[in-house]
Amino acid sequence: LQELDALENAMPHMREVIAFVRSQIQLGRANKDGLYIPPILLAGEPGVGKTHFAQELAGLLGLPVHLQSMDTDVANTVFLGSDKKWSNSQMGVLFELIGMGQYANPMLILDELDKTSRHHSGGPATQSLHSLLEPVSARRVRDISLEIEFDASRVIWIATANEPQRIAAPLRSRFKEFWIQQPSAADAIQMAKVMVTRLIPELAPANFQIPGRTFIVQMAHLSAREIYQTLQEAIAKAVVNERLHLLPSDLPAELQGEGAQKFWL
Repeated sequence: LQELDALENAMPHMREVIAFVRSQIQLGRANKDGLYIPPILLAGEPGVGKTHFAQELAGLLGLPVHLQSMDTDVANTVFLGSDKKWSNSQMGVLFELIGMGQYANPMLILDELDKTSRHHSGGPATQSLHSLLEPVSARRVRDISLEIEFDASRVIWIATANEPQRIAAPLRSRFKEFWIQQPSAADAIQMAKVMVTRLIPELAPANFQIPGRTFIVQMAHLSAREIYQTLQEAIAKAVVNERLHLLPSDLPAELQGEGAQKFWL
């Protein structure tokens, strides 16, 4: 729960989702029933950190995680295996995580669920999701390749989407849905500060200084991936110039100067 507080500090625009997760953890403790979180759909514009948040949450909970991109042709067999009659038959992701793993409640991230293809020779992936997302039917699922029945009812499903209206209503109704807004300026600055403070020890030499607020503000409008890349390049420039601190001049030209900062704020 304390780590959830830290995650909320790092991603304050996700506080509503984090409050829901926190309540489910407390419910599981009260019922002495282990951790189960109902399926979550994170909807919102590109670049608001939906997938990044899901991965951070999995790491925080200490769970194995599988990221399944849904914007390509994904067959039904991905989750429950392929038929033994095929020479390349293989077990599905769920049995690999549960049957071959150590946890009954791994996390599966369905990235860009709204872009799932409806035309695939192996059947659309969403076909099996209808039963997998229902705890009652998920208690007895069968891996087609291994012909083994197992319990997948504790799996934690997190889906992301830019246009949730494109998800079929019967499938969409199985999720607790959250619309993730773009972070406010204050939230974005807070997120950038936490990320930079965490990344400096990872990317920079020992005793490298954490940059001040002015430097951080100039990166606050960037995505998490862009902040990582920008910071990595800036640190490299500082090291080349034999410095253990960052200067505004270490940033790309488009991020320098008061103009960029005033535009964002």
